[in-house]
Amino acid sequence: MNFDILGLMGGCFDPVHKGHIELAGKLASAARISEVRFVIAGCPPHRSPLAAPAWLRRRMLEAAISDIPGFAVEDCELEASGPRYTVDTLSLIERRNPGRALCWMMGFDSFATLPKWRQWRTLFNLAHFAVGARAGSSAQLPAALQSELGARSAARASELRATRSGRIMMCAQPVAAISASRVREAASAGDPVNDLIPAPVARIINQCGAYAGGDP
Repeated sequence: MNFDILGLMGGCFDPVHKGHIELAGKLASAARISEVRFVIAGCPPHRSPLAAPAWLRRRMLEAAISDIPGFAVEDCELEASGPRYTVDTLSLIERRNPGRALCWMMGFDSFATLPKWRQWRTLFNLAHFAVGARAGSSAQLPAALQSELGARSAARASELRATRSGRIMMCAQPVAAISASRVREAASAGDPVNDLIPAPVARIINQCGAYAGGDP
């Protein structure tokens, strides 16, 4: 049996930048995923308050991907009144998409922190993982995660489609080393951010004064 795979990329997207888009595209291509949903965080655990409100982060994300076939926004985490963990999000999306396999897409640096996530081993029962490198990254995998990678590694997209969950595909092609904090700092200082974020996002930031200080 071959499963249809739904790709999911989680994040605060505060704001979405070119690194997010590039990583999603490369991982989708490597894993042969035709539909990718960007799961926008509402109130992420273990994070300081976000700079932009949910409505603005969603607006920027929708503008960034509106012209990219197969890319969409998944806002299920915005439905929660409090923090929602990835294990809860995947369980919800699995229930809402019966018959499909899920693939959580992320950068290597974030993947290296997986053992710190709530019920992290349960995540392998809910989804595959597609992981991409970031230029200049030097993160090392914890021993427990390295062991999981050794047992679950998938070299081809067909290996993901052959089962419902639990495989890990590593993509060696690095993406630009851009961070949302770098974009916020540049916007706050009045420096150009057009080379860091999609043009529609830059227009929104310029129009509403997001990240320039005060309420956006």
